[in-house]
Amino acid sequence: MSGSHGDLFGEIGKLVLAANSGAAIDLDAKSEELAQRYDKLGLSGDVIARTIARSIGAIGFSMAMVSNGDTRRGEAGTKDGAPPPADDLMQGASKLFPSGVRLAVLS
Repeated sequence: MSGSHGDLFGEIGKLVLAANSGAAIDLDAKSEELAQRYDKLGLSGDVIARTIARSIGAIGFSMAMVSNGDTRRGEAGTKDGAPPPADDLMQGASKLFPSGVRLAVLS
């Protein structure tokens, strides 16, 4: 292992996949471990923890969009360009993080 940014991102990717599969992750401990192992990159445990949490959130959001049948593929709003109604957004948001593990990691 060369200790590069790519290696770190690969490990973060594995953590994100595990979290989205329901695995429990001690975010603070794992982030500190990665910060120590990749100390030459100059990233703190806090920065790594935020990266992991945001990645889990992004994957969860993407998975929710796909499972909700969202086929806009990057288009903003509805077909006429207007944003979707707030009720639709809230209904979709309630499905973003069905796993308590993911909520615990992000809090």
